[in-house]
Amino acid sequence: LANGHQLQLSTFAHLKKRMPLTSSDANANHAVLEDSNGRLWYALRNQIHAVATISHPQHITITLPLNAAGTEITAMFQDGAGIIWIGTMGNGIWLADPASGQVKQMQRIDKLMQANVLSMSGRGDEIWISSLEGVFHGTLQSPVDNDNWPMYQLAGMSDVNTIGTSYIYQIFMDSKRRVWFATD
Repeated sequence: LANGHQLQLSTFAHLKKRMPLTSSDANANHAVLEDSNGRLWYALRNQIHAVATISHPQHITITLPLNAAGTEITAMFQDGAGIIWIGTMGNGIWLADPASGQVKQMQRIDKLMQANVLSMSGRGDEIWISSLEGVFHGTLQSPVDNDNWPMYQLAGMSDVNTIGTSYIYQIFMDSKRRVWFATD
């Protein structure tokens, strides 16, 4: 939780201060993620940061390339291969490998290259993406492509008019792989 000047971890019984943030940084934080190793990631402007913990003492910062500078990160998701998907407002989806720090832009669907991403969710080899450009569903096709990145088959769901396509603010896939949409 960001309260205007600090990032906090909630145990629901009380809040613990994890690290100080300037008021500007707290207002710029629009996405958090707990990865498969239990590490907390947060987004600030065109960077994602992993908070240092006892089990993971190194603070990690991954910066999106300069052509994404000024980008607002709106969503993060970690897939079954350990890759962090980074959704942005206006600059599409970026993939980050936490182990190597490498970043690349998702270029499988033209509509996602400049997408305004609202939410991402999934489990294992499956991902769901909501954006102002529509809803997309993807499944892992191959563990890696020629550049050692996981390959997903992504398809737009614009033909499903019962869920709408423009304002799905959040997607959630539950433990039974049911997909829930928060709309207006």
